[in-house]
Amino acid sequence: MTEQYQRVNINVPGVRQVSSADLTVDLATTAVDPIFAPLLTVPIITSGGPLEVSFSASVLSSAFVGVTFRVSVDGTPIFSRGSFGISPTIPASGSFDMVRPVVGGTHRVSVDWAKAAGSAGATVIAITPITTPALSGSSLVVKELFNG
Repeated sequence: MTEQYQRVNINVPGVRQVSSADLTVDLATTAVDPIFAPLLTVPIITSGGPLEVSFSASVLSSAFVGVTFRVSVDGTPIFSRGSFGISPTIPASGSFDMVRPVVGGTHRVSVDWAKAAGSAGATVIAITPITTPALSGSSLVVKELFNG
């Protein structure tokens, strides 16, 4: 299992509920955009309020390479955060926030990842929260907001 889910109802103005996932194992890929590998998924049952999606990651690599993250709701890609570079000596960190309207019901918000198009095929990118927790990790937080 690569994810740890947490759902909470909170008393924050404008926020109906929060569901989140953290990467709990070391994970690596050689996938190259436009072929993505799964990273994190959060299930959420909504009342129809828009979703605020927040994601962060710190990625390691043994060579200079770019990484791209893609967000999907119910399997449909809705956002792609283009390439930020990774150095062999310094982890690359990135994050983004977005709001997406959805109808009430059961939804799955997922983040996939890949090396940027044109990256060397054999180079591995990795997120290693177990081996190097001070350098690498990934989190996905999905909030259902109240309408209006």
